[in-house]
Amino acid sequence: MNNAILVQETVDNGNAIKTYGAPEEFNLPKPSNNIVDVEYTIESTGKELVAANDNMFPTFPSDPNALPAFITVATKAVEAETKLLNGLLMTPNKYQLALAQTQKHAALLLKAQLRLADLLKGIKIQRGMRTDLKNKANKLIKSKKEIIAKDYNLTVRQARDIEKLTKECVEAAIKEALENNEIPTRSLALSKLGKKDKEERGNVDFIPVMEDDHKTLTLKEPLYYTSLFANVGIGTYYLNNMGIKCAVANELLEERAKWHEEIYPDCEMVQGSFTDEEIFNKLVRLHKEKGCKIFLASPPCQTFSRANTATSKSTDNRTILFETTLEFARQTDNDYILIENVPDFLNAKPKNAEHILKGKTVGEYIKEELEKLGYIVNIGIFSAADYGTAQDRQRSLILASKKELGIWKFPKKDKFRKVLFEAIGDLPSLEPGEKDRTRPFHYAPELPACQINFLKHTPTAHSAWENSKAFRPVNVDGTESGAKFKSSFSRKDWNKPCNTITTDSGSIGGMINIHPGRPLSDGCYSDCRPLSILELFRVTGLPDDYPVPEWAANNDRLIREVIGECFAPLHVARLMTTLPMI
Repeated sequence: MNNAILVQETVDNGNAIKTYGAPEEFNLPKPSNNIVDVEYTIESTGKELVAANDNMFPTFPSDPNALPAFITVATKAVEAETKLLNGLLMTPNKYQLALAQTQKHAALLLKAQLRLADLLKGIKIQRGMRTDLKNKANKLIKSKKEIIAKDYNLTVRQARDIEKLTKECVEAAIKEALENNEIPTRSLALSKLGKKDKEERGNVDFIPVMEDDHKTLTLKEPLYYTSLFANVGIGTYYLNNMGIKCAVANELLEERAKWHEEIYPDCEMVQGSFTDEEIFNKLVRLHKEKGCKIFLASPPCQTFSRANTATSKSTDNRTILFETTLEFARQTDNDYILIENVPDFLNAKPKNAEHILKGKTVGEYIKEELEKLGYIVNIGIFSAADYGTAQDRQRSLILASKKELGIWKFPKKDKFRKVLFEAIGDLPSLEPGEKDRTRPFHYAPELPACQINFLKHTPTAHSAWENSKAFRPVNVDGTESGAKFKSSFSRKDWNKPCNTITTDSGSIGGMINIHPGRPLSDGCYSDCRPLSILELFRVTGLPDDYPVPEWAANNDRLIREVIGECFAPLHVARLMTTLPMI
């Protein structure tokens, strides 16, 4: 009877009658060496398992802050109960009772994780400051990753999965598990999530009209303009010397607006949201009063960029700022309009703008609306690297000019692109923590020794993930890094223009942010760091003495952010050389 299992026990005149049968006949678990009644705690592989009954299961907390502790204990309890179900011999009745109990506990665990999802989503992300520097500056500030690990006792992957949970998918998982005599799990709940609809995109080819020769601009009198979404004015930095004067500007963020005011003291800055009716009306009024005949608009690009994979981007209010920009064009009289954004902007069809676009792409819609206002519209996608900048920063550009002035053509491209070595090759090497005493913005923030170790073994134009196993990216605690995409921990290439600079240019795990380095005699490479601020100035097309206000000079985060979101200034200047003039 070694292969038989007790399936029924009855009592006849006080005598126990036991019925045995093969396990496969009853679709029950195969026998184990531990034949123990399900109510009792057992020892298995040296680890104590909790009993499969409500007396040992934790109470569902009413305090949200107690959820992490509950989930930790409840997870272990459900795992233990599942092992008991799969490893013990028991009667069918007892098995069904134990299964129902485990299902109930697993359902409570799922519901607790669903509540925890809201807490995780509410954690504010510390942007623009590396973890090592942040901790040094203020040990009370924790990154989201640290909060997840220390306060919630979760891995980043676990937290990411929990954040995906919805009420609908949890309820569907519990229902299916009960119907199929299974235990509801988080993986089952996640499988019930509907596939995320890919945002619809157009496939329109905009054919730009270009100049055949290089042009220069000669103005008889100043041309005044309004700069919308002005940032700190990096993009328009060279226009003043061309006779194109900034008369009015708008910027949402106060510190950026303050910086802009210091660079352009004759410009009237209107700080605040462009969508605010009072701000918008003031800008329209000032644009007219100052005699502006051109406006430049660079609506925030994050909601159109493919680098942004957030599920909320299709509902982000910044998405429809193109319509507010067009309304500004409708209410003002302009000879020229320049709209700039990321390449994906032109063929985007954001869901929250469907009522405006009516099936068109953003590029098609803007073109039609500007043509209704009497403009000739010229659209194309160009890189700053084609116009004297050592950075392959591609942008979609919309040039509009009044019909009587003729078409505003795109300038002829340079014959050769400026490579990274031409821009920063003369600057001295720096290792983490070092600073060039003769150049204020040529410094390298400190890095943990473990990161320096794998970076110095990473060759120019390669990723640290290509190193031998001993020199691949690791965290400070020695564990393998989770950022395994190839652009992480990658060095730039001396012989190409710099890749697009983003707002996280100070992170070594970002989008190819690490200095190319120079080969050393011991086979390693120098400059185990991101580009310095001075190097960012140069690859953006700014001079070494680009004005940074004293109050912002030590704000590494702010400087990197404004550079990462700028319109390359040499590119803007070249666009102005082809303005059609009467």
